[in-house]
Amino acid sequence: MATVLGSVNKLINQTSTQILENHIPQKMADMVNTVVNTGFQIVEDVLKITQDLTKASDSNQGDS
Repeated sequence: MATVLGSVNKLINQTSTQILENHIPQKMADMVNTVVNTGFQIVEDVLKITQDLTKASDSNQGDS
């Protein structure tokens, strides 16, 4: 039983070491940050387009 636990312990240690050495948590954080920033940039662009379209529409209504 101790051999099995020792093997599992070694496997967990090796996996944790590789994750840390390859900077996986930082890479995942960067990826999530990029996705969130991109999403907000799209929302900002859509709002700017909406603002421009409604501004042009308001000036057209004033000319009638």
